Amino acid sequence: MVGLAVLAGKPKPDIATTEAFRQAVLSCSAIAYSRAGASGIYFEKLIDRLGIGEAVRQKAVVIPEGLTAEKLVSGEADLAIQQISELIMVKGVELVGPLPPEVASVTGFSAAVLRSSPRQEQARQLVQALSSADAMKAYAAAGLSPRQ
Repeated sequence: MVGLAVLAGKPKPDIATTEAFRQAVLSCSAIAYSRAGASGIYFEKLIDRLGIGEAVRQKAVVIPEGLTAEKLVSGEADLAIQQISELIMVKGVELVGPLPPEVASVTGFSAAVLRSSPRQEQARQLVQALSSADAMKAYAAAGLSPRQ
């Protein structure tokens, strides 16, 4: 899930609605995102869809790869956009939250056992481990929202 972060201790903008999110992005001094990852590619399209692409690109701190929230810590940006699981990895930043439901981006992951797998039992055990209660707790701790 794509989210927004700020430097720890800084005011968190309202992003509860699409319009509030749009205003938060427009009113910041600089916003960090990556064009290489899924979240950055999505954000590029989203700002165009919201009619703010040109304005946002003028104050964008675009990184080729890595953690966008590091630009909050370095003082180069006041907002960072990326997958929530990546934003929360950076010490000294706070998650504002996921993008509003109307413009949210969720990345899904799946696991399955192929009929042609020569290791059917091991594959089933892996899928079972990946969907266990302990795995669900680990996903949640890493900023992921597990669904079965």
